[in-house]
Amino acid sequence: METPLRKIRVRAPFSSLEEHEVFAVESTRAQVCIRTGSSRAVLRIAGQVIEVEPTHGVAVFWVEGLHPNTTYVAYVEDRLGTDLGRISLRTRPLITGATTKFATISDIHLGLHDFANQRSMSEDEDTDLPFALRCAAAAIREAIEWGAEVLVIKGDLVDTGATEEWELAHQLLDDLPIPVIATWGNHDVWGTREVEPTAMASSFGLDPGPIVTVDLDNVRIIVADTSIPGRGQGDLEQHRDVIVQKAKGDTPVFLGIHHNIMRSPLPWFIPVGIPMANAAPTVEALEATNPNVFISSGHTHRNRKHALGKRGRLTFTEVAATADYPGVWAGYEVSGEMIRQTVRRTAAPEALEWSEHVRGALAGIWPRWAQGQLGDRCVDMLLS
Repeated sequence: METPLRKIRVRAPFSSLEEHEVFAVESTRAQVCIRTGSSRAVLRIAGQVIEVEPTHGVAVFWVEGLHPNTTYVAYVEDRLGTDLGRISLRTRPLITGATTKFATISDIHLGLHDFANQRSMSEDEDTDLPFALRCAAAAIREAIEWGAEVLVIKGDLVDTGATEEWELAHQLLDDLPIPVIATWGNHDVWGTREVEPTAMASSFGLDPGPIVTVDLDNVRIIVADTSIPGRGQGDLEQHRDVIVQKAKGDTPVFLGIHHNIMRSPLPWFIPVGIPMANAAPTVEALEATNPNVFISSGHTHRNRKHALGKRGRLTFTEVAATADYPGVWAGYEVSGEMIRQTVRRTAAPEALEWSEHVRGALAGIWPRWAQGQLGDRCVDMLLS
């Protein structure tokens, strides 16, 4: 029998990386990153002249007032008018009809104080607001300001499972004005964990069952636990019947999981996700049950888009972490015609301070691996 996961898109594993770039596009605006060190810069686009001042070496901002489905060229200059480069972008088609909005974050790693090979990039452990907490808090704040109706946490909320990390989680999620649903990642259930994550989460009102379902106006959100206590890889088969049953019907489905679905028989990069043979039965059943299923994971700390299923009908994305470069959250808009994913950089200065600091990790390889292409971050799945 043909496996439903063998449709592998072959391409270079590393993304190009520019000093000035478009990180996200919507129908009428674009998120732009300009790197000019400490110097102010000017962006000229569509008759607009936007003066920007970098924070921690980068300016991350939104260009508003663009037209849908239109190509633009933006020119970057210094304050004296010297050409610093140009950026091309194309806005996405307009979403028609009412939309539902929700947001996801993953790989928060509360309690982590360092990053990169041999954890060579570190932060003072006595910092009042450690980077993992302030990056996640900024991402959540931006998502709520954007209009998210629900926040989905796709695992690795904490780093080692220590009690004090769960106290940080309580601090992060306390008194949010929107509902929060969550599932666990491998870091939440490490063999060295001091407490069980479900018990700790329940103590401050978070109820992450093995399967959590929330119905919004035009989408069903299913969050499924793929963790295996004490292990790094994931398991999608353990809850297959429940997931498929809840996905039945005509309603579009967003399935949030922590572990990435591996698309080759053997792992070729780390961390190891859900083995192909383990994931294939669930993917095949979902494709047969409901073609309008959008699956999204974390775990790999990178942005990628894939097509899954024998006929490639299911959309699957990996979304990068809040806790390291590029430092993102994902917003989803659902209408009668599509599910739209837009991965955004967290633009708050307190988040950029850390994400830009670790941008050069692994001798410059990390950002090229993690960032992905624009089409990996900005994804439209048309509904059938």
